[in-house]
Amino acid sequence: MAQESFSDLLSSSVAELANLFTKASFPPFSGRQLFRWLHHERLGEFDAMTDLSLACRSFLRENFPPYEILRLEKLEKEEEVEKYLWRTADDLFFESVYIPSKRDYTLCLSSQIGCAGGCVFCYSASVPF
Repeated sequence: MAQESFSDLLSSSVAELANLFTKASFPPFSGRQLFRWLHHERLGEFDAMTDLSLACRSFLRENFPPYEILRLEKLEKEEEVEKYLWRTADDLFFESVYIPSKRDYTLCLSSQIGCAGGCVFCYSASVPF
């Protein structure tokens, strides 16, 4: 099986996960179990999914590496504002902006690729939403 990304699991339906496990010679109910762990328990660590067989967890670890976000660079520091560019495991990009003030600190971190916020200083706002 070709190596997929962890985000492929997150975007799969119960039926798609059942099909994935069936193709890999696991019982189709494993798809329902994995879906519950990912979406109801919000757990992404395969070893902690104790109702999946050890072989099934091993299959997941080998074929669906953990989702990584890498900081590529610090883009600029202008008037104490710091911008950072990040890359996801599936090669998409987003920014975060740190804005300190005398009273408090603000951290704007995109929670998705593309943002409807429309901040003119942020790369994520320029990606179609």
